[in-house]
Amino acid sequence: MARSSKGSVKKKPIWYIVASSSEAVFYKEDRRRRFSFVERLENPGAKLKESALDSDRAGRGFSTFRGGVLRHGLEGHSNRHDTLTKRFAKEVSQYLELAYQRGDFGDLTVVAEPTFLGVLREKLSSNVKNCVRHEIARLYPVGSDRAMKGLIKKALEQDKIKEKRAS
Repeated sequence: MARSSKGSVKKKPIWYIVASSSEAVFYKEDRRRRFSFVERLENPGAKLKESALDSDRAGRGFSTFRGGVLRHGLEGHSNRHDTLTKRFAKEVSQYLELAYQRGDFGDLTVVAEPTFLGVLREKLSSNVKNCVRHEIARLYPVGSDRAMKGLIKKALEQDKIKEKRAS
C-alpha cells in the first residue's frame, strides 16, 4: 500500500470490470466510496456472424474408394469467434496487468458472462489473480455508473447470502 505524506497507509481503489466477449468496462471505487468509469475496451468482431469473419469458403477435395472418385467439400473448421475471444481476453488481461503495475487498484471484482470469465481467468497474470476478490459469472448490460454500481453491489450481496447458507 502507498503511504501518504503524513505517513499513514493510503488505501488503493477497488476496481470492477464488467466484461463479455464484445466489451470490457472498467470502474473504480475510491476510498471515499465514489464509483466512477475508468475505461472501455471493445472487441467489434465478437458481434459479427462467423460467415462475415471468414473471407474464404471451404475448399474442394477428392477421395478415391475401390477405383471410384468422390468429390466433396473440405470442412473449414476454424472458429474465428473463439480466436477473437481469446485475443480480447489477452488484451483485457494486459490492460489489467499494466494498471496493477502502476498501482491503480488493490482489489478487483470481475463480473463477466460465464464463458468469457473462464477464458479471461486463463489469461490473467498471477499478480492480477491475487487481487481478484470476487468473480460474478453473469452478463449485465453496461449502463450508467450508478446503475452498474447498484447491480454489482446487489450481486455481491446475493453471493454473500449464498455463502452463508452453504456454510
